[in-house]
Amino acid sequence: MVKRITENWTAALLNMEVGEVVEFPLEKSESIVGSIIPRLRKRMWREKANWSRDGDYDTENGIFRVKRIA
Repeated sequence: MVKRITENWTAALLNMEVGEVVEFPLEKSESIVGSIIPRLRKRMWREKANWSRDGDYDTENGIFRVKRIA
């Protein structure tokens, strides 16, 4: 089962384990993918932390998935 995140986007991304997948609200995708994840990559450069969108945007359910890849 995939955990659905409804608030505290940055904390949720920081607490993810490598290989973990979580769901976020689709309306927050630009902020999460375009702003928060790039800032976390810079902030956590020593750990080589990285995330990527997992699959397509689910417009029917209003969600998208992010996977911690490193």
